[in-house]
Amino acid sequence: MRGFLKGLGELLFPVDVKCALCGGERGILAGSGICECCYGELPLEFMGEQVLGVSCFWALEYQDKAREMIHGLKFDNKRYLARTLGYLMLECYRAYLMELPIDGICPMPLHRNRLRKRGFNQSLLLAQELSEGLGIPVYPDGLRRIRDTRPQMELTREERLKNVEGAFVPGMEFQGRCILLIDDVLTTGASVRECAQVVQTGGGSVVCFCAARRE
Repeated sequence: MRGFLKGLGELLFPVDVKCALCGGERGILAGSGICECCYGELPLEFMGEQVLGVSCFWALEYQDKAREMIHGLKFDNKRYLARTLGYLMLECYRAYLMELPIDGICPMPLHRNRLRKRGFNQSLLLAQELSEGLGIPVYPDGLRRIRDTRPQMELTREERLKNVEGAFVPGMEFQGRCILLIDDVLTTGASVRECAQVVQTGGGSVVCFCAARRE
């Protein structure tokens, strides 16, 4: 049984033997799951700005290999890519955001129907990577999604804003806490704003950190 579980773990989260992107075996960066060559080709772009009134930061531009990784994680069940994306986010956090007074990490929640269909929440996987690297607790159910909204990628900006109105509720007490909200891709910021309003209504504050920004 122990051998089976070990094999299953290596299937979902392979050890750093081959690059998760190109399959190469040389120059693998420890803990990242990618080789030096692919790392050099990533559209790394740590930036931040106010998006719909929320302080938002991201590590990558949503293009090329970054888009490939996020798509593979979300839609191809390549959960091991969460480690690579988490590694890149950790690099940025440690370089630029360590002074933030973060008390806890919350992932962007999925509705139970979508979670059942996908089998996992990619934002939770990223949040767990950051939690492990930073020693900050993660609250998987800190925010809950109570409406099964249409996928945001199918909608216009105006439709996105309306689509997520009232879609989130608190799953914990936020009074006096600064929450790091984790998501995979930041686009219009509609879901981020709705989550931030839930936390702020509960007496907390929010900083959003995403793997990538899509214009």
